[in-house]
Amino acid sequence: MVRRGVEAETPLRLNKKYIDKMDIKQKNKMWNITVDQGLLIVTTLYFVVTAGIFFVGVSALNESVRTNNLSEKNYQLAKESYESSAKDSKERFELEKANAQAQIDAMKEQVQAIKNQFEIEHTPYLTIRGIKINQLAPNKLFDFDFEIMNIGKYPVKVISIGNRTSFAPTNGIVGLNDLNGIKMIDVNYYVTNQYPFNTHFGTQQQISNETYSAVIDNKITIWWIGEMDYVNLINNQKRKFRFIIKFNSIDIVNSSVDIEFKENENLPIKN
Repeated sequence: MVRRGVEAETPLRLNKKYIDKMDIKQKNKMWNITVDQGLLIVTTLYFVVTAGIFFVGVSALNESVRTNNLSEKNYQLAKESYESSAKDSKERFELEKANAQAQIDAMKEQVQAIKNQFEIEHTPYLTIRGIKINQLAPNKLFDFDFEIMNIGKYPVKVISIGNRTSFAPTNGIVGLNDLNGIKMIDVNYYVTNQYPFNTHFGTQQQISNETYSAVIDNKITIWWIGEMDYVNLINNQKRKFRFIIKFNSIDIVNSSVDIEFKENENLPIKN
């Protein structure tokens, strides 16, 4: 209990009284100790804080290094994945490019085949049909009718023709060399696939009795050779029709003849 009117003696007041009784040396000594202790505390705290900051810095550095290493690893993985993907994409592109080129080449070949087939079907091609004997007698001109047919689909105009007959021994052969020297004359014959051109041929000299008898006895064979130049009316290309026809047997009564083509060719004319 604290008595009334008497100030309570607290530890702070006691310390203050104790300090007031000290002389100046004791007070200075006490304050020096206190300052040294404070400096020690401050220094200790500084080192603690510095150490903490250092450890935090080291930890942050280690974390940064670990993060950088992880980032580098992720970068390498991403790079390898990209390079692998790019390689696969390039190989896939080259494969698809090769497949596409193969398809294009196949389509080109197909188109070219169709074009070639179209050209074959439409290119004009002349031949001889429908030979009918008009006259074969001694001391008479040999004369017969025939048709110029076009088995192609493009129409043509025959612009020149040259032909002649040859009376050769039955075992003889007439070839393309016999076409040399044939005189060509200008004509104007239009021939289509559906409309052949009808014309005739006649010798310029009469057949003698001996020749006629040899033909009837099959000792002499009649050959008809010739050529025609014509123009394709679609593309204006010039072509030549060459033929060699052998008259194997002639039925004078029925005006018919059994023929055999030895040559029947249509060739482009080179300019």
